[in-house]
Amino acid sequence: MLDVEVKPGNQSASKYSAPGLWELLGRLPRSLWPSLIRGDRDWGSEANMARAEQEGVPFLFKLRMSKGVKQSIERLMRDAHWCDAGQGWEGAETPLRLQGWGRHRRAIVLRRRIKGDLAVVDQSDPDQLQLSFAELTEETVVYEYAVLITSLTNEILSVAQLYRDRADVASAVFRLRYPAAPPIALFVQKSQSSISRNCLCSCFSICGVI
Repeated sequence: MLDVEVKPGNQSASKYSAPGLWELLGRLPRSLWPSLIRGDRDWGSEANMARAEQEGVPFLFKLRMSKGVKQSIERLMRDAHWCDAGQGWEGAETPLRLQGWGRHRRAIVLRRRIKGDLAVVDQSDPDQLQLSFAELTEETVVYEYAVLITSLTNEILSVAQLYRDRADVASAVFRLRYPAAPPIALFVQKSQSSISRNCLCSCFSICGVI
């Protein structure tokens, strides 16, 4: 672990933690910079992506499900060739430029079919929650989605796994903060240097949720 930055609970967004990331990297020789910056959906902003591009650091962020992102999903559902993305997920990619972005970037849409019965809770009236059940048949296909934005050129399977690996690092940091909590992950790296490089990029990318 190279550095930890603690912020108040009302300063959990990436706009508060990103300056600390770039300040830290500015103090390090380029040879010690992380090979990748990963982040959750709060990091998938034009400011963060543009800065990573300016500094020449590859990035992999998750996107919020905005109107423009949902439109891209709809187009892919009709026309895309979906490939294996690992762990039950399928993936497809498309160039994406949302409003406010300075350029097109590579977006990867991941989907995973939900099987079995669903319980749906309507919370529009907090005093009277409505619970209903939806039974899925072979004719009714329901997917969960995630959309990644990246500067990487790797195939979809590798990119999807790189983002999933972020959760392993998050678990390691969680164990440092809550040592008495039940085991939730096993974090193994081949060398101390790889731990440092991996934790550096991931700790900053998850500081919005710790």
